[in-house]
Amino acid sequence: MAREVLGKRSKIMKKTNNAKKTVKKTVKKQKRRKIRPPKAAKTRSIGMNVLLKSLREVEAQFGKKATMASSLLDMVGQGEKAYGFLTGTMDNGWDVTVGLFNGKARYARFKKRRGTKWTEGDLRAVWMQIGPLSNWKKSDDPDYFDYTEKQGDNVVATATGWQTAARSRAFIYVPAVPNEIGIIPDRAAVDQKP
Repeated sequence: MAREVLGKRSKIMKKTNNAKKTVKKTVKKQKRRKIRPPKAAKTRSIGMNVLLKSLREVEAQFGKKATMASSLLDMVGQGEKAYGFLTGTMDNGWDVTVGLFNGKARYARFKKRRGTKWTEGDLRAVWMQIGPLSNWKKSDDPDYFDYTEKQGDNVVATATGWQTAARSRAFIYVPAVPNEIGIIPDRAAVDQKP
């Protein structure tokens, strides 16, 4: 009788140990899944690097996690969320603010952190963060510029913006997205934001 009881106990112990091992394996698999890089979003077909992307994709573009930032358009009631990225060092680099509406980046402000003069090279560096140089063109007023991306003859993405050389910054935005709120930034108000 004692052997039967011991035999039953050992079977129960084996089942319990097997169950614990199964739980540990499941937990390890779940942890591995969380570490995997994000799958590409549906907007991947658009070649812009920052605008019209999710926060996760923008973080991947800058290679770091976003921090909360002050809204530049004062449209928090309409769903605006702003995030900041600091690139470079404390003396060099950029202070980038990205504004999202409905989970898509609709604007980006690039502000030089160094007090050096704003140059054409700075503007080109900003443009290349948004998309290929070949898709950009300046308007008659050299402070304003437009981005147009095509697939064949179809326009798939547009953006516009301005540079404020005196304040070492550029602001680029997507004014309209189908079925979403339109944005009309006030240049003077945006340029006054820290």
